[in-house]
Amino acid sequence: MAHLTGGLLDGLSKNFEITEGSGDRTTDSGEAIRNALATVIAQAAQRAVPKMVMAFQTSNVYGDLVNITDKGVLTGISQALAASASQGYLKIIIDGTTVFDNQLTSNTNAQQPISLSFNHPFGTSLQVQHKSLDNTNAVITWVSYTTD
Repeated sequence: MAHLTGGLLDGLSKNFEITEGSGDRTTDSGEAIRNALATVIAQAAQRAVPKMVMAFQTSNVYGDLVNITDKGVLTGISQALAASASQGYLKIIIDGTTVFDNQLTSNTNAQQPISLSFNHPFGTSLQVQHKSLDNTNAVITWVSYTTD
């Protein structure tokens, strides 16, 4: 892949020109195209490696599981309860907007994860929080995402 990518980038010549307006202004855009293509390739390579975060929460106050300022895609969330926990809550904030804030798990499905599949892009930030209804029993939450 590196050879193919390098060959593709090398094939973009600085001799490629764009003429604007009446033709009296010519811009050498080969370098700009090379840089844009290199950025796209780097973003695609980064997205190919998802990140997975898992944490326990025993508090009845929301705590951050993920709180990043970046661009990427939220790809999935799972949540389960410890055997004696009664309810687990989840809050998802994408680009400063709360898109989910509700109960996700209950004691009727304790120890059986509830999974949500996403393909939700975020342009500036991703924040995922979780809490337990009880103040002593654990909620276990997993989040997967990619970044550019």
